[in-house]
Amino acid sequence: LHPWEFEKMPEKFEYDEGTFIFKPELSKNCGDFTVKAFDEYIDLCLNDGFKFSSCDEFCEIWRTHEQQDRK
Repeated sequence: LHPWEFEKMPEKFEYDEGTFIFKPELSKNCGDFTVKAFDEYIDLCLNDGFKFSSCDEFCEIWRTHEQQDRK
């Protein structure tokens, strides 16, 4: 996923010199569709016992495991 996929994407962009028309696949799965799909994915993960962490938390977990592996 890309951050911009959570926003509704325009089908076209008009400017002084013309109009740029995006391919339909670039906008059809953006905005509310992506937000809903991502929310469902998170629920599935949580129901399967997944845990989410920040990058800082992950680094600490990694360091802890590395230290345990060295023993």
